[in-house]
Amino acid sequence: MMSAARETSALPAPPRPVEAVLRAPVAITAMGAVSAVGYGVEALWSALSSGKDGIRPVERFSTEVFSVHTAALVPSTQFTQGKKTAELALEFAIFAARGAADAAELSHRIQTGHVRPDRVAMVFGTSLATHPEGIFRLAELTADVISAHGPRLTISTACSSSANAVGLGRDLLLSGVADVVIAGGADALTEEIFAGFHNLGLLNPQKCAPFSSPPGTTLGEGAGFLVLERAENAQKQGKTIWGWVSGMGLSCDAYHATSPDASGSGVARAARAAVRDAGLTPLDINYVNAHGTGTEANDPAEWRGIVSVFGAASDKLTVSASKSIFGHGQGAAGVLEMIATLLAIQHNSVPQTLHHVGARPRCPVDPVAQSTPRPFQVTHALCNSSAFGGANALVVLDSPHFRSPDRAVVKRDVYICGVGAILPGVGDAKTFSSLPTGAKLSGPIGDQNLPKTLSGIDMRGFDPLSRYLTIAASEALRDSGLNMRGPLRDRTGLFGALVRISPASAHELQDSVNERGLLRLSAPAFTKVVLNASIGACARAFSLRGPTTTVTTGNGSGLTALALACDHLALRDDADVLCVAAADELDRDELPDQMCEAGVCIVLATPEALPKSEKYPVRLAGVGLAGPGQLALAVERAFCGSGFTIEEVAHLPALNSTVIAPSSHPLLNVLSAAVQIQQGKVKAALISNDSGSCSIAVLLSNT
Repeated sequence: MMSAARETSALPAPPRPVEAVLRAPVAITAMGAVSAVGYGVEALWSALSSGKDGIRPVERFSTEVFSVHTAALVPSTQFTQGKKTAELALEFAIFAARGAADAAELSHRIQTGHVRPDRVAMVFGTSLATHPEGIFRLAELTADVISAHGPRLTISTACSSSANAVGLGRDLLLSGVADVVIAGGADALTEEIFAGFHNLGLLNPQKCAPFSSPPGTTLGEGAGFLVLERAENAQKQGKTIWGWVSGMGLSCDAYHATSPDASGSGVARAARAAVRDAGLTPLDINYVNAHGTGTEANDPAEWRGIVSVFGAASDKLTVSASKSIFGHGQGAAGVLEMIATLLAIQHNSVPQTLHHVGARPRCPVDPVAQSTPRPFQVTHALCNSSAFGGANALVVLDSPHFRSPDRAVVKRDVYICGVGAILPGVGDAKTFSSLPTGAKLSGPIGDQNLPKTLSGIDMRGFDPLSRYLTIAASEALRDSGLNMRGPLRDRTGLFGALVRISPASAHELQDSVNERGLLRLSAPAFTKVVLNASIGACARAFSLRGPTTTVTTGNGSGLTALALACDHLALRDDADVLCVAAADELDRDELPDQMCEAGVCIVLATPEALPKSEKYPVRLAGVGLAGPGQLALAVERAFCGSGFTIEEVAHLPALNSTVIAPSSHPLLNVLSAAVQIQQGKVKAALISNDSGSCSIAVLLSNT
């Protein structure tokens, strides 16, 4: 790639033309599921309608040493027998995704030319599922089975993963990246996960009884996927519409690694954002499918959040919790609960809450506490999901007959106003951007070089990934000149990108099991082995309470997070600043020259939030997203509407140095380009990346 030096101006750019973009509901045209109550959406409705749950004694592994012996496992059949537990999440995902795709006649539509495979995207949410090559491979393998050759994005925000994925799937449709999106998630219950939740004291010795007694949750597993399409496409092709996805809200509690903010303010922020995104008011919502884990801390916190949003109307608001039926499906929980909601809506009812024997304090008095669904006409439903790391994702679903309004929003410009990085032997981002060509960076950063505290932040309990992210974010926020106090923290979010959990935390957990057994595994280490744990730690360090997500697309995940963050800021009104951060940590079993440890953060801001500065910030002039092996298409999309032509902009060198950092390297490209644009060395730069999951292109300019 070549660099292009161009004359720059110190004057601010002239006002840009206003661009209106349509925000509209997208149709749900098919569903697929597997859960503790059986295989397929029919089995799920059969259980709902008959009042049966899927909670039973665990047979897959021994629970003899534990005080809890039940879970909501997918029924054992030839489908699961003989499979390693680590393989089950993929098996569940393929079953549910294939069921959804078949119900939507996707294969036939592809064969007849009504849908192009490269216009079919997949957004896959998962919490603790694994794959030897990285959890992003689950999305790639599942997408291959159903011929989804558009972008394959993996979202891992613990138990809110699949809800987050469904909301993102809508955004991909509205941005024109895809014509069909398969969105949902999958997870399987392992002995280690069971032990981790047990040691945290979160399991119910009986059956999960949300908002009732005894407190505690019942772990589950399974998979669920929705087929999403734009309204005009679904109607033109005569597809059955099960409902509409009309809004999503994200937030971060920035409070604790596992416990929710007791005030419920995180849930409330996400709920308000989701309702506004749908073009509705809280009074338009007449049903809430609650996260309802049944735990002592979660239920009251969620109810406080609901009351904060709905006020006096919350006393008459219909609320229920589906985890009482098929357990806590981990990363798949959100989408399974959406499917339960949609099935009940089709039958003019709402799902029930089983096992309720009387409300606990600070909980809804009547969460549809009965054995079968309650007759009720839903207009607009709010589906709640919360997670470890404080990641909340709430989605608004419309009844097929009560579609939320289309609305035009003004697309906001997005700027880079701060950058930060930590690398082996490199002092700061500016130093990195001026390294001589060919300089190679590899190996560990070295714990001896890291501060234990940072501007009052105690990082002694942080694993290396968390420290790298926090140090890079600190430098980037300082570079931005933003005053990160007061209300701005509620409107500043964090989009993270990682290819794997912290190897140090993974070893700490495994070492504790080897030394003390599952019953006494390290609970603190267990809380760190969800992919978003380090992102949550970074958000807590700076009290960033705005939208949060964690994305992984394999090599170059950081650039994917940047593109998603840019679109979020441009098209939504729930944030003014987003930090985009990625990090890489060397495993103790890897050779130092095989990988470079790194942490990098880019601060994005809308014009309203930009600090007053003599330097004009770098604008994200365009972003493009496409399927794997479609880099030219991603570049074309980045230039569309940017005001530039491909001939006017040359790629900057990938990096002045060689950096082998799977998550961070393309985001380091962006950092280097931004610094050079700010220094007046170049006018515009294109940074791109292609992985097995997707192709990304980002265009930066000084105007």
